[in-house]
Amino acid sequence: MVEVTQSYHELEKCTKDILSVIKPTEDDRNKRLHAVQEIVNSIYLVSRLGDAVVKPFGSFVSNLYAKSGDLDVSVELTNKFGFPTSKEKKQDVLRELMIALQNEGVARGVNFIPTARVPVLQYVSNNFGISCDISIDNYPGRIKSKVLYWISTIDERFGDMVLLVSSV
Repeated sequence: MVEVTQSYHELEKCTKDILSVIKPTEDDRNKRLHAVQEIVNSIYLVSRLGDAVVKPFGSFVSNLYAKSGDLDVSVELTNKFGFPTSKEKKQDVLRELMIALQNEGVARGVNFIPTARVPVLQYVSNNFGISCDISIDNYPGRIKSKVLYWISTIDERFGDMVLLVSSV
């Protein structure tokens, strides 16, 4: 029994040590918030996106992100009639946003994937070193993030477990 107890304490210490390295700090959170603001500022440069709204989602919103994790953002377009945004329009908007981000010197390592199931623009923020993934009208991703956030508020060990598993 003593061996089991000792093994448990060793595992607990090891887990805490790993979490202390991968869990984000307030500075990591602030960098992501500033990276979101960079996207908002770039959207204003694309005339037809003036009324679009930037909504972070994914691990950042669910509070399950690691220091090295990326930032997922959905640009929500104004939709007066409630019809889904076509894949072609999403691709066009992401192309224009890519140009704006590059012209502003915000993005490096830009990778535009228009043919993905969910078209995405990937880049690294020059100012904050955060990898960013931008999609358009990604409502399903936003909902999943909220559900995971709610689960993580029930028991903080869930978040620790997700961080440990996703960091492997």
